Amino acid sequence: DRTDALERMDIEKQAVAIPRACIHCLAIRPILRDRAAEFFRSNEKGSPVTPRLDRDFLTFCGAVKIERHCMHSIDDPSPRFTHIDASGSVRMVDVSEKAETARIAIASGRIFMKPETLAMIRDQRMKKGNVLETARIAGILAAKKTSELIPMCHPLNIRHVQVDFEMDTESIRIEALVKVTDKTGVEMEALTAVAVSALTIYDMCKAVDRGMVIGQIGLLEKDGGASGLYRRSPDEWKR
Repeated sequence: DRTDALERMDIEKQAVAIPRACIHCLAIRPILRDRAAEFFRSNEKGSPVTPRLDRDFLTFCGAVKIERHCMHSIDDPSPRFTHIDASGSVRMVDVSEKAETARIAIASGRIFMKPETLAMIRDQRMKKGNVLETARIAGILAAKKTSELIPMCHPLNIRHVQVDFEMDTESIRIEALVKVTDKTGVEMEALTAVAVSALTIYDMCKAVDRGMVIGQIGLLEKDGGASGLYRRSPDEWKR
């Protein structure tokens, strides 16, 4: 039974050495990985793939927090899925106790198209008007409306949005910078600005090039808040 399984795992002797366990992915120290899998197989409501949290198991491991998703070991203090609570339900994170700090985020993306389409944009020959200026306005508006588009985003008093474009032979690179002084970051606002700018370019040009492709949207940099600075390395684009 469960008690026997716990005893076989000899968790009590390991509790000090293993204060936290990641139940979702079994990313615990190797000495206990196989035993943990055996324990979950013995539990009718759990499995090594999608294990059910067991308070006894976590208590014996010395866990200090009960969560369903990605409670990483103390050797791997990776961010948790903060928008999911202990029962697996989605939630808006409570930022009431956080301090307001200056925050910045920069995101980029590309829209790929035919060289002829790019030339028409450059020469402002599209019937709908100035493509890039329309896309710039759309990106700025999108950043300000992000909380209405992404369910768990907080409404923010954005202080600055900048959207820039860089043209090459077959694509337009879009970069958005967003600044705020608030209790949470503006990564989503920057990403949304890039995505909507790209969609606007598509809308402005689809009459002449329906084969345009939007891609490579990602966060380049963010700073501020408890997690501090993040800067994407060139190798990360290879994922």
